Amino acid sequence: MVSPFTFPLPKAPLVNGRPTKLVRVDRQDLDTSIYLAPFADMVNASFMSSYYQPVMSPQTQRLESHQQLLYELKPGIMIFLLVPLDDPSTVLASVCAEPFVSPTPEMLAQVPPEGRVWIPDPVAHNLLEPRWVLKLLCVAPEAQHNGLGKWLMATIDDAVRHRVKEQRADSDDERVAEECATARLVLSTIKDINGRLYEKWGWATTSERKIEAGFLGSEGGFTLVFMDRVIEL
Repeated sequence: MVSPFTFPLPKAPLVNGRPTKLVRVDRQDLDTSIYLAPFADMVNASFMSSYYQPVMSPQTQRLESHQQLLYELKPGIMIFLLVPLDDPSTVLASVCAEPFVSPTPEMLAQVPPEGRVWIPDPVAHNLLEPRWVLKLLCVAPEAQHNGLGKWLMATIDDAVRHRVKEQRADSDDERVAEECATARLVLSTIKDINGRLYEKWGWATTSERKIEAGFLGSEGGFTLVFMDRVIEL
């Protein structure tokens, strides 16, 4: 039996002098919550403010619909949203992490071609080391330049660490506790825009992939980078 997730939410920072709070949303409740629409809108606004030309067309949206957001967030994902205390229906920032699942040929066959480019090639790794995928680390344009990205990264590190320790305590496999003192976060992002930022936060490149012009409205193509970061338990 897996214990319930009991991660204590940290105190949220002021954003432009505005008190905020961090909320955790269950994936199964997201589609009926007040957060779905503002969450999706914030992701698009963040994307369009960062993925500028010539890398992306300014008309390119990260999400075509709210349903696409629900589709991308798989069962078991941890979803954290930063909202103003005086307006919880507004989402200022987000960060998510989900357990990494090595894609099988059957799984890849169900992914459209435009989605497969974001899936990394298989790499050798310690099978006892838990791996989590960082997703949707986004900050609304009006909330940027407040250090929220770094704060959210530290928050998701703590959340993954907490969850892995809970799962390890429930495990009957003694090798897990003895041989695995770390977890690992992985991500894919556009190197031309975010690569240096993630390197500054301690991420290391594991592989790169050249994307041709035209993909997602790109005029000159771009480099997709796959990165990881070790979390000490």
